Amino acid sequence: MSSAWELPGPTPVGIIAVDLFGQPSVTAELEDLARERGAWIVVDSAQSFGSFRNGRSAVAAGVIATTSFYPSKPLGAYGDGGAVFCDLDDLAEDLRSTRNHGSDSDSGSFSRVGLNSRLDTLQAAVLIPKLEILEGEIDMREEVARRYSEALGGLARVPETNPGIRSAWAQYTIRVEGRDRLRELLRQAGIPTRVFYPQPVHSQKAYSVFPLVPGGTPVTSASSQQVVSLPMHPYLDSTTQDRIIQSVLAAMREM
Repeated sequence: MSSAWELPGPTPVGIIAVDLFGQPSVTAELEDLARERGAWIVVDSAQSFGSFRNGRSAVAAGVIATTSFYPSKPLGAYGDGGAVFCDLDDLAEDLRSTRNHGSDSDSGSFSRVGLNSRLDTLQAAVLIPKLEILEGEIDMREEVARRYSEALGGLARVPETNPGIRSAWAQYTIRVEGRDRLRELLRQAGIPTRVFYPQPVHSQKAYSVFPLVPGGTPVTSASSQQVVSLPMHPYLDSTTQDRIIQSVLAAMREM
C-alpha cells in the first residue's frame, strides 16, 4: 500500500479501510503506515459490527468508523440506518450537526449545509433488543462458518481469521475456480448464492479517473472472478447446513 504515495499527482492524506465479510481490516501494519505518512484512517465497518481485533472493537479503529444497520448486516434493523463512531469531541459535534441538516445543537441556527440522516425511532427500537443478543448471534454464525470450513476446506479456499481476530461473519465467502458453474449447479439444487463483488471498484466507471498503484490489482481482479458467498445467518439450523454442504460437495465433484 505504501506504493500509493509514489504515484504522480496529489499526495494521499488518508486511508479508507473496508472490513469485508465481517473481519476487521485495520492491522498494526496499517496503523504504522498511517503514522509514518501522517495519514488518517477512516474505517468502513458496515459488515463488521461486533468483530474484534485483539479485544478491540472494529469500530474503535481509525479517526472515524462507520457501520450499517441495513437488514442483512450483523446488527440489522428493519430498514436503512447506520452509525458513525468517533472519539474526537469537535469532530463528533460536526458529525451530529451534519446529520441534522447542519444545525448548531438546539440553537436553531445552521452553520453548514447538512443532511437529513437521523436514525428514526422505529429502527432504534428494533436495534436496542437486537444489540443485546448480538454476541450470541455472532457465536452462532461462527459455528456455521466452522462447519462450512471443516467440510469444504479441502476443495475451496475458505475464509481464514488471523490470531486475535473475531469475525462478525457477515458473509461466508469461498474462492473457487469455475465459480459461475458452481453457482449454476447450486441454483439447480435450490441453494442460493451471491457474489460480492463481481466488478472491482477500480474498474467501475466512477473511479476511472483515479490512478492505480504500480503493478495494478491482480489479487482483486482474480478474486472478483472466484468469490462466491454461501448462505449465512445465525439461525441456519444444522439440517439446512448439512444440505448446503452436501450440495456444494456434489457440485464440486461434478465440475
